[in-house]
This record gives sequence, C-alpha cells and structure tokens, in this order.
Amino acid sequence: MVEANIHTPPPATRARENLDVTAAVLGFGIEAERRARGLTQQQLAEIVGTTAPVVSRWETGTTTPHACHLLRLQHWYVAELEVAA
Repeated sequence: MVEANIHTPPPATRARENLDVTAAVLGFGIEAERRARGLTQQQLAEIVGTTAPVVSRWETGTTTPHACHLLRLQHWYVAELEVAA
C-alpha cells in the first residue's frame, strides 16, 4: 500500500499556486510601470483597449491579461522607452 504524503499538495494544486504567483508578479509589474509613467488605470486601459476594472484585476493578480493585451502592453512599454531615449 502506498501512503499519501499529506504535506505535498497534488500537482494540480501546485500548478494553480504557480499561476497565482505569476499573476501577482505580473500585476505588480503592470502597476509599477503604470505609476512610474503617471498614468491612471483608466488611461492605461484606453492605451491597451480594455477597461479600468480589468486593469485593476491585472494589478491585483486576480486575472492576467489576454495575449492581445500583453502585446499592447509590450508595445506601449517599448514605445515609451524609445521616446525617453
């Protein structure tokens, strides 16, 4: 008989925990960049084509941006760097 280790969560739980950490780290980065540029959530939402409540959910790690929004965030970030240079 194989004993279950009650201290190790099942793989699905560990994967979900990893996603939660990733969402939180990504959200922190989005918020930090937005604040560094002096933008409101509404302004960033307009730049990437979404709404302020969605940006709020990204920043809190509740959800992560869809791929199309990630691309727009990337283009916005790179464009801002090019203007600053």
